[in-house]
Amino acid sequence: MDSLSISTNQLLISNKFYSKTDFFALGYQVAFHNKKNKLCLKRAVQITPDHTTNLSDIVTHINQLQKPIFKSLANFRNLFQKLKQINSLIGSNQPKINLIAFNNNLQPEANEIRERLWAVHATSVIPQDSELKVFNSIMNDKPLVFRKEEVGVSRTLHFAIGELVRPHGKTQTWDYVPFAILVPFGVLLDTAKVINIFTYDTMVLGNWKIPVSAILIVPEEMVQVATANYPFKIVTYPTAHMTLREAVSREILQQKGIQVSMTNRVCGLGARAFIDGEININSMSFFNSIFTANSDLSFGDASHSLRGRAESLGHIRLITSDIHQLSTNFPRIKAPFLQMHILIHIKGCAVILQHHLERAQGYLTLADQDKIKGYISRCESVFSLSQQNLPYKLQARLFHHLSYPELRIYQLQHPEIFKTCYNEFEFETLWALSRWLFLGLTKAKIEQLEVLYNALMEAWIKTKPKKISAEFVSLMNDYLEEDSKTSETMLYILRLESTRRYLQTVTDSPLKLNYGAATVREVLQSHVKLGYLCVGDKHILQETIDRYSREKPEQMHLILRWRFIPLETNLNKMRSSFSALEEADEFIQSLDEQISSLHVPLMLGDDNEDTDMVMQGTETLQFYKKHFRSPAQMWKLLGLEKEFGLLFNNEDEVWNSGMSFMTIYNILRMPSFKI
Repeated sequence: MDSLSISTNQLLISNKFYSKTDFFALGYQVAFHNKKNKLCLKRAVQITPDHTTNLSDIVTHINQLQKPIFKSLANFRNLFQKLKQINSLIGSNQPKINLIAFNNNLQPEANEIRERLWAVHATSVIPQDSELKVFNSIMNDKPLVFRKEEVGVSRTLHFAIGELVRPHGKTQTWDYVPFAILVPFGVLLDTAKVINIFTYDTMVLGNWKIPVSAILIVPEEMVQVATANYPFKIVTYPTAHMTLREAVSREILQQKGIQVSMTNRVCGLGARAFIDGEININSMSFFNSIFTANSDLSFGDASHSLRGRAESLGHIRLITSDIHQLSTNFPRIKAPFLQMHILIHIKGCAVILQHHLERAQGYLTLADQDKIKGYISRCESVFSLSQQNLPYKLQARLFHHLSYPELRIYQLQHPEIFKTCYNEFEFETLWALSRWLFLGLTKAKIEQLEVLYNALMEAWIKTKPKKISAEFVSLMNDYLEEDSKTSETMLYILRLESTRRYLQTVTDSPLKLNYGAATVREVLQSHVKLGYLCVGDKHILQETIDRYSREKPEQMHLILRWRFIPLETNLNKMRSSFSALEEADEFIQSLDEQISSLHVPLMLGDDNEDTDMVMQGTETLQFYKKHFRSPAQMWKLLGLEKEFGLLFNNEDEVWNSGMSFMTIYNILRMPSFKI
């Protein structure tokens, strides 16, 4: 009965869909064999009464049926193009074939992935011994006196798949390094200890000897590097009219490899990598055949694994570096609330680091383990310096790696962290939310997290919270887009009755959300009062502009004056004034940066009371240096060019000044103001 059920409910597809031949151009029609559940391409004379030819009915059949597993990437690419052609024949208001459902069943054979995909490593230096070394190995090769400056614990090398690694965040990019090493993905699997697969960030444990089959991409003017007698192929590119990214793509195409297109500034779970513009290969299902042959492999970004435990190495690298920076800078911080924030964060780092140290066994050398234990000890000693109460709320998401029993043990061992700064149910509910998003729907069911979350949320609601939690907002903002795999989890949680009642409580108004919407963003946008939670949405943009115009009118006047826009500007004019900033959230970030730059003194430790909030040296005037070629140009826009010339003998004095922009502005406006 089961086998019959599967066969009758599974879609069958004619071989013509896997062919490169354009049957549409030859006059074939789309048909669906009702009894066989088979999608066909038929000449008109071959169509029988058993066939449906109405596209709307065909699409309904296709979307309802179970899709087969597609083992050949080449065949699937041809099928995908023909399915797109069918969709193009359908009217704009009619349902289309769900192409994502087909894409999700793409599971190519291992040999096709190994041979057609290429791994790419960007680098500034090619070692003479042809061995790429991890950070720890590089440091260990240095004289002892330099090892004292060693920061963090890093045991991995990183590769992108199918193209040069994409920029991370706003500033981190590899587009301007001179070299790239290309190697067939299968060769990388055979010659290196690959522990994690992800198109944006495939990780190798330990050093890697570059194999003979690799290709080194080198700028033409640096071709002398070839004199090192490297055993692998060297390909040059002209930097005058070709970027490293273009050179890498050219070579992959030359090698008959598959070109992949990823996205700038996106590198986390759910980030997609396309071939042919629409076929996503950055998924566990796509690499299923590789995982079958290598059961220990992880899948995910550097700090989140959907399978495996490679994420622990990413967390160790980030946390140890973080601890070093925080503990080094701590003596320089004067603001009490920032001191508390850092102390709590460092204390949290200790327990998280211990957790990942245990999970990373087998990945770390004994020296690495000893070093990590030293970081844990440093966390404990720094925290013990404080005998004060802790008014700053510890982020619950810091502990999402801990199970509930582990969390409770930690709370009992360290009551000083929680006793003054948290409502117990608020912290634990937010932990449950973070844990759920971290685990995903399937693993969360195993832990019965939904039952726990509902109970904690009900207890929190009974305390009658006055306003929505900032961390709850932050977590929702992290999963607004449907591109994120975890957005499905966030949507599920958002639709729970307990979550609805919480939002009803904190908004203090009838909550009419469209819980059937496809994304978290759309659910929130359906309610005006919650719409501002969506980063990049007009609600938050307008609110930000209004707030600054009301609370900091002088600063907003300056910013608008630079852009030749009146203070009473409307939203659309305000957005268009930053033509280079296409996204509203980028606009808000820029606006925040400018507003704070007007106030904040350049030098850390300024005795001005207004600088207690400063956590590290903010190069205030450097922001304006990026936007204006000279200070005179900047002050001319503000009608203060004459006063500027009297105050400063040369322009460098302004860029090097220890005063804030606002201080200089006040001096120029009021000549009687004393410096």
